[in-house]
Amino acid sequence: MKETKSFKIIAVGDIALGNEIMMYWKKNNETEIQSVFKYTQSILKTGDFVFGNLEGVLSNNTIHSDLQKYALRSNPKFVEYLKNAGFNVLNVLNNHSYDHGTQALIDTVNAIMEIGIIPIGSNREGMCNPSELVPFEVNSLRIGILSFCLNIGTLKCPNIKLSINQIENIIQKSRKSVDLLIVSLHWGYEYVSLPSAEQIDIAHRFVDAGANIILGHHPHVLQPIEKYKEGIVVYSLGNFVFNQRYQITNYSTILEIEILGKKIEIHSYSVKIQNGVPKIIGKRIPSIILSEKELRDRIREDYHIFAKKENKKYKISLYIGFIIDFWKYDIEWYRYMIQRKIKKRK
Repeated sequence: MKETKSFKIIAVGDIALGNEIMMYWKKNNETEIQSVFKYTQSILKTGDFVFGNLEGVLSNNTIHSDLQKYALRSNPKFVEYLKNAGFNVLNVLNNHSYDHGTQALIDTVNAIMEIGIIPIGSNREGMCNPSELVPFEVNSLRIGILSFCLNIGTLKCPNIKLSINQIENIIQKSRKSVDLLIVSLHWGYEYVSLPSAEQIDIAHRFVDAGANIILGHHPHVLQPIEKYKEGIVVYSLGNFVFNQRYQITNYSTILEIEILGKKIEIHSYSVKIQNGVPKIIGKRIPSIILSEKELRDRIREDYHIFAKKENKKYKISLYIGFIIDFWKYDIEWYRYMIQRKIKKRK
């Protein structure tokens, strides 16, 4: 890696400005949305590279006519608040990118680009482009960014189903033209606080291929950070702006990775999410970095059974939350949820 004066990455997890945050506030309350980053933007703005995973779209278009039209979709003008908070790189390649159709994704990418934020993973035509290396330069350091989605969901791009070998080849080729390669990776099991053994193997293959830093997201909960050879693997950044009732999803982090010459320092700020709003609850402290052995020692032999149990716990907390908070939501929302449940059982 090329030596540089200083370069700071600020990374956070899943950002959803629509869906339940909107339902919680009954309507698209602009005053509330502006305050989402009120408690964290002073830290976000300290980064040269400020990254988050945009879970959902910024668009007035949708393919849905029922209440699903609100799910993970928000007003495109809200991109201003992301910009004002300090974000300059947003991942737009995840399992919800196509939930509202191709036009909604196109609107999202256009809104992000027009305000000066770099979108990674999809282009202006609404096509996924995981093999495209996105350039970013700070202090003469040539940085490359790649985005891959291993949890496909509603994605229908013809080039999205890449094998691990294909991704390795893309990383290897991309690394040759940059000083530092960052890989955004949407992957893993939801609501599980550890990666699987298979994920560890995949991450190591990507580092061996040339990835310097891997920023993982999708599980909605924090997972460990590992130092493998010369690479840093952040398995999951958890949530950042999300209103979920499962308590473990509401404790997260703002991760700070600072590159000083050839030295890398990693620090974290503890975050608690309340009604979708992230708030700092701890001082800046050195992050806990695990070795390969320390990480593998934590992985359970019955990992996949354990993962299913954790997912079931989340669903139970979801139902309990709806009952406790019933007064916060419109009756239309409950009617929709009941109808959706009935459809799934048919």
